[in-house]
Amino acid sequence: MSQLLVVHGRDAEAVRAVTDDAVALFAALCGVRAADRLDARCTSIVVFPRMHAERAPSIARHDEGRWAAAAGVYFPEDAATALASNDRFASRVAGLEGIFVAAAGDDRTASVATDRLGSLHAYQSVVRGCVVVATSSMVLAALGFKEWDLDGCRDFLATGTVFESRTLFRGIEKLEPATIHQLRDGVVAERTRYWVLPAVLNDGAPSRDDATSLADALRGAVETAVRAHPNAAFDLTGGYDSRAVLGAALRTNAVRNTVVVGRDRDPDVVVSSAIAREYHLGHEQHRPDRDAGEWWRDAKRALALCDGEYDVLEYANILAVHERLASRFDASVNGSNGEICRGFWWGLLFPRAGERGHFDARKVAAARFLAEPQAADLLQARFDEPLLDHFEGAVRRATAGLEHHPNTAHMDAVYLTMRMQRWQGRIASATSRIWPSISPFVFREPMEIALGMPAAMRLRNRMARRLIAQLDPRLAAMPLAQGYPAEPLGLRNVYRFWPAVTELWSKGRKKLPIVRAQAPASANPLLPLWREPEVEDLLDPARMRTASLYEPARLRAFLSAARAQTFGRIAQLGRVLTLELLARAVAT
Repeated sequence: MSQLLVVHGRDAEAVRAVTDDAVALFAALCGVRAADRLDARCTSIVVFPRMHAERAPSIARHDEGRWAAAAGVYFPEDAATALASNDRFASRVAGLEGIFVAAAGDDRTASVATDRLGSLHAYQSVVRGCVVVATSSMVLAALGFKEWDLDGCRDFLATGTVFESRTLFRGIEKLEPATIHQLRDGVVAERTRYWVLPAVLNDGAPSRDDATSLADALRGAVETAVRAHPNAAFDLTGGYDSRAVLGAALRTNAVRNTVVVGRDRDPDVVVSSAIAREYHLGHEQHRPDRDAGEWWRDAKRALALCDGEYDVLEYANILAVHERLASRFDASVNGSNGEICRGFWWGLLFPRAGERGHFDARKVAAARFLAEPQAADLLQARFDEPLLDHFEGAVRRATAGLEHHPNTAHMDAVYLTMRMQRWQGRIASATSRIWPSISPFVFREPMEIALGMPAAMRLRNRMARRLIAQLDPRLAAMPLAQGYPAEPLGLRNVYRFWPAVTELWSKGRKKLPIVRAQAPASANPLLPLWREPEVEDLLDPARMRTASLYEPARLRAFLSAARAQTFGRIAQLGRVLTLELLARAVAT
């Protein structure tokens, strides 16, 4: 199912009234009407359907008065029935795979659980004396919280993401990952972690597993996905991660259709098309080119999927592709989170990757979260700490408890809790409102095996190469988008890796302290949008609902520059526009 609402309190009338208001807001803001509702003595539960769903979701009810419901993309698909049938909620939740929010309870109490990485976003607030948990922060904002969280806004303007438990509004918090929240007597009485990331990160000891174990685990995850969705479309690019998932699917004879997004000469398109021909797969290419009217139409619709926590101009393109696919396939299967096999972001640890005591949180914050600091300068508020200090603190909190682990484990924790949970998780949460989008690398066994590998096995894509070769040697021998094969490097094939030398030289040259000519400003792709009357109105400083957030002179200068033929801050304009759409939505 798409979305979930849980309202808990001591006063039954207040619970019902808050639930009624929230259900009306889901219809008005998200365009979804309640598919099922249950009003217990102290708790009301409501489930909402996906945009593309063959059947309406329902709440599982048990004869003894217990109930259960879940949202997201989870396995087994009948999890709600099992959760309602007995009181072993924690053990049942720990066995779920995918991205989800699950809830269960009886007349007196309710429990709400999040998935291991917190990928499916769920939020909590207190409204009129009731604890409200919902999968939409926008609905909660409209329900009673209109005051901006300035740290959340600064996160969003600078990076396009909101971090930690923050949202864009004060009084609304994102629920922690892998946590069971016990609601009792009108409050969140207890929080229990059922899975902890530090316990599975490599601690420097030799690995218990190898590429064979990882291949078997990934194959099992893919089998689970396609058993539930036999007519799935598999994402296929020119990279490692989608190819590993494809390799697992080929081992199970579970793949018939692949999909790529890009233009004809894009490396991803060229490589994926060659693979599809080699394996006689149905293959679709979705070109990103659309006119301004279509783009703006989908951008407005994207707000209901993203809650304003992801740039609507960016998500509009994702929405268009998934809607086209959802009309013909059961689900989308992708390689997201496969980066954990490749030590993503470990380049910042060179040359001491895998060592203890050599993790520079400030360096990581500057390299990964401070790419566009000028965006936050639009804000009128003055903050207690500079943006770099703010992100450094977030990185340190993400690595708490890992003091005795190698620095690679620290980087894995930062990547999973900041990048995957909040950025990729926001995309996954939005897409799950359209149709099932499945990431086999998020399943527990492949994720834990990959994270438990010692650093030497994951450096320089070694594990990813071994994994693909283990799954399908012929697939591994085919070129990646960079031109060299996906198989392990050896004497017999060293000549095929010549493009890697060019790639390394290009990357190294960019780091050399030499003077370069400034790159010319790019053509402004947003100019056609300014011809849309709604955009003109939304970004008129005199009428903007968000005007009080910004320093007036800087805002006017920024919006004026955004109308020029060349403009280099395209992403930032999308974020300003997203916040303005959100402000107008929650004010209704």
